[in-house]
Amino acid sequence: MPVELMRIIGRFRFRTSYGQNLGIHTIEETKMGVAIAEEIGANADVVRLGCLLHDVGKIVTDEEGNHIELGVNLLKNTECPKKLLLV
Repeated sequence: MPVELMRIIGRFRFRTSYGQNLGIHTIEETKMGVAIAEEIGANADVVRLGCLLHDVGKIVTDEEGNHIELGVNLLKNTECPKKLLLV
């Protein structure tokens, strides 16, 4: 994973969403996503990255829009694997 994406994910610990720490939420749902991917034979690495980055738009504070649009725009400007941007 590119260093810039790891830095972005590191900022999750300073954010909350619906009263839950975004970092803890991301870890929990990533574990669930990977377990499901392994169970159904999906590519667990792609699922892991998608899970880790699914709320990345919630840390964008200088633009208007919903966290999905903001996240996609943010990831398009990084060296994010293109498999994750098939939205």
